[in-house]
Amino acid sequence: MYNGSIIEKMLSERKLRKIDLQEALGISYNSYKTIAFGNPTVKTLERVADYFKVSMDVFFERETAFSAEGNNIGSVNGNGNNVQQGHVNVMQDSQEKEIEHLKALLTEKERLIQVLMSKQ
Repeated sequence: MYNGSIIEKMLSERKLRKIDLQEALGISYNSYKTIAFGNPTVKTLERVADYFKVSMDVFFERETAFSAEGNNIGSVNGNGNNVQQGHVNVMQDSQEKEIEHLKALLTEKERLIQVLMSKQ
């Protein structure tokens, strides 16, 4: 969900004024209010993100946990940077099988080398 108050928080953290953002974007105070407290367009929000040099997703908060139930991969909560729970090593079984196969191949190659060397 869009959270325009993040804009005011970022202004405060950077010791900037609302008028600084308005002048940089070439917008009126009413337009600023629409951005910070209303429903801005994607294009406008993109300009705000560029001004702060952040990604647009900074202005959105997720309140719903998403889960890939059928795949048993895990669930993501927040901005998508943290896996909260679930199986992260989905491919572990296939990787272990491949390792065993490669070990068997190496063993067979070593045996073949020994056979060839004993013939000399």
